[in-house]
Amino acid sequence: ISRNAKRLCGIKFMTHRKDGTLELTDAGRQTLFIKQCIDGLRAIANDPDTTLPGPVATFLGKKAHVEVNAETGKMTITQRGIECLADIDAQMVQGNK
Repeated sequence: ISRNAKRLCGIKFMTHRKDGTLELTDAGRQTLFIKQCIDGLRAIANDPDTTLPGPVATFLGKKAHVEVNAETGKMTITQRGIECLADIDAQMVQGNK
């Protein structure tokens, strides 16, 4: 992190405290949470046995991206979740061009 501190501070993901240490900003926390949600969604799509952290599972469930299968009791990705991942992948491809 110290190697990239200047850049992370520049994009407002971290800030310097008065004592010289670094602190994660709300924007940084939000970005990390979004990354955890996307990674969790991909993990459930690839392996329904994956266990997601509580806040991530709750968020994805509220947004109807995942649901608990009544028969198996495991999380499964919904059609909405599949479409979300497809949209994210499409945006990544466009961003790399």
